[in-house]
This record gives sequence, C-alpha cells and structure tokens, in this order.
Amino acid sequence: MFNVKREKCHHCNKTVYAMEKLSCEDKVFHKRCLRCKQCNKLLSTGNYKYIEGKFYCGPHFKVINFSTKKLLFLFYFF
Repeated sequence: MFNVKREKCHHCNKTVYAMEKLSCEDKVFHKRCLRCKQCNKLLSTGNYKYIEGKFYCGPHFKVINFSTKKLLFLFYFF
C-alpha cells in the first residue's frame, strides 16, 4: 500500500524514525548515535567536526587535524 523508505542509522544500522533523526554530512543518525570517534561524547548537528569520514568533538578535531597536518608536512618536506 504505502512504500515508505526506512532510513538506517549510519552508526548502529537500525531504523531511524522522524522524532529521533539527525542528518549530518549526507548520513542519518539517531540522536543518541552521533558521537565523537575519539571520546564517544554525544554530538549534535551544531557541535561536530567532520574529517576523513569520521565525526569529532571540537577539542579532538583540533588534535586530529593538527596531527594530520603535521604528518603531511613531515611527509612532503623530509
């Protein structure tokens, strides 16, 4: 009768219903499933950073981003 597309959470792969849905970087999450890859802190659409397919809180993004830039610098110049 109705052809309803069931969206799956990018983290847990379970069905996400409208009341619990977050969309970030073309991915769908439950509100409780969007977490920092490093410390597991709960994130929201306004307080996450995204790099190389992973989500981070602000402090861990700075550490990861700095480390990535440092490694690239070392690779290209030494």
